[in-house]
Parts: sequence; structure tokens; C-alpha cells
Amino acid sequence: MEQHQQPLNSDKDSQNSTRCRLCTDRCPPNNALWNRDFREKLQDVICEWISVGQYHNADSVCDPCRSTVEEFHQYKKNTTPQELINGLPKKQYFKQNRVRNGLRYDVRCYVCEAVVPRRRFDGHMNRHKGLKPYPCAHCEERFPCRQNLIHHTARKHADGEAMPCPDCDQVFTNRIAFMDHRARKHAERKYVCQVCGFKCRRPHLLKSHMRIHSQRRDLVCHLCGKSFKWKMALSVHLRTHTGEAPYACHVCTDPARKFVHRNMYVDHMRRLHLGEPIARLGSSKDASTG
Repeated sequence: MEQHQQPLNSDKDSQNSTRCRLCTDRCPPNNALWNRDFREKLQDVICEWISVGQYHNADSVCDPCRSTVEEFHQYKKNTTPQELINGLPKKQYFKQNRVRNGLRYDVRCYVCEAVVPRRRFDGHMNRHKGLKPYPCAHCEERFPCRQNLIHHTARKHADGEAMPCPDCDQVFTNRIAFMDHRARKHAERKYVCQVCGFKCRRPHLLKSHMRIHSQRRDLVCHLCGKSFKWKMALSVHLRTHTGEAPYACHVCTDPARKFVHRNMYVDHMRRLHLGEPIARLGSSKDASTG
């Protein structure tokens, strides 16, 4: 340690030494921060991004500082509980269950086998567990996914100038809701089905529509082999294997009545509980479907 703190005063030593990036004392040049493994450990310890590049003059770290980083990283690793997914550390689970989707990697859910974007995986699992850990600061709504909360806040609680739709009498207070309304209600439907004349706004919607005419069933259940035209139909079918029934009747509590599909739930409410509010999935409030 005394040797670590002793400055190198000779001209020869000064020419053959540099400054430690962490403690600024002189040390032999070693470019330790070019080592990706060590750099990631340091970033994990100090919780800060470390930039290295060809023109950096401070990419070296002295031996005592390197030992300190290793010790702190090992301590943090042993004392910080790891989040486990199906018995595996989160990073390891994502690596073993990733599915390539174009230029990105998605993750396969171990409960329902659905493939979801990694940034929405936590929200997806919260739906399986029935958890809604993200409350809205402006109302009583709660959401299983952070992205749902962000969109809800932007649509329902954003303050701004009133934006009337030029083609109808609706008025909006935020741009997201305004643009969504314009796209759904007033956008040009330039993609036309040559068989039945159906019009839509996006080419992928027309491609999905054409399955009605071609009767193509490209989506196959890996558990029973049954095939489907649409991804939503396959997702609902998988619930029959997993036992998931997200639509529950709030009137029939003894025994509780649950349904795998919203249409079954709505039909049940209208047949047996006419006048009762019909709840929407993912909302803590009841809302009539009209």
C-alpha cells in the first residue's frame, strides 16, 4: 500500500507511467478498462457508465484499485438477492429462452409458451400472477406493466391544449389520444381486398384478413397440434392447457365463474346478470361495453 501511494518522481518513470483512472496515482500503463469483464464489474460497483476509446489517456487502473473493485463486486454479488425466473437467474433465463424476432430477441414464457418482447416480460408474468404493482398517481387504476401505466397517464391525465378533431365533434387534451383517434377513425384505408372489398390502413392487416379467404392456419399449438389463423386465437386456446381464465364474474362467487375468452364472459353477464357492469381486463374499474 505504501508503494501504491509513493509518487514516481524520476523522468524515466514519468515517461513510462500513466495515471490510474480511479485514484489518479501514477501506475504502469495497462489499459485495464479495455477488459470488458473488468469494466462491467466496475460499472456494477459504481453504478455508472465507463467510457473507453482510442483517444482516452486514462484507461489504466492500478493493481490496488483493481483488487478493491474485485472485492466489492464479489461482496455485492453475494449479498444482493438474484431475481429468479422458473428457478434460473433472470439473465440466464432470458438467454436460454430467447426467440429471434427480426432484428431483436424476444422471450418465451414458461407458463403459456407465448413469445413476448423482453421489456414487457415482467408485465406478462404479472398478469399470470394476478399482480398489478404499478398504481396511477392520478386515479385508482393499477396496471401489471409499466408500459401500460405510461400510456394510461399520457392518454388520461396529460395536461395540454384542447385539440378538436377536424372531421368530427370529439375533443382531446393530449396528442397521443388525438393521433390514435385520427388513425383509427379518419385515416385513409388504401389497402383493399380484391376478393370482398374490405379496406384497411396497414398492409399487415390486409395480410391477416386474407387468411379468411385462403383458410391458411399457420399457427400450431405445440401441445396438441391444433392450428389457427390468428395469434389471438392461439393465445386463447393455450389457456385451455394452462388453466388460465382471466375473465371472472364478480357476481358468481360461490362457486366462482371464470372464462378464457372475453366473449364468453360478456355473454354470461348479459344472460344471467343483465344490468351489472361488465369489467374490462387490466382495469380495476368496471366499465360497460355498451
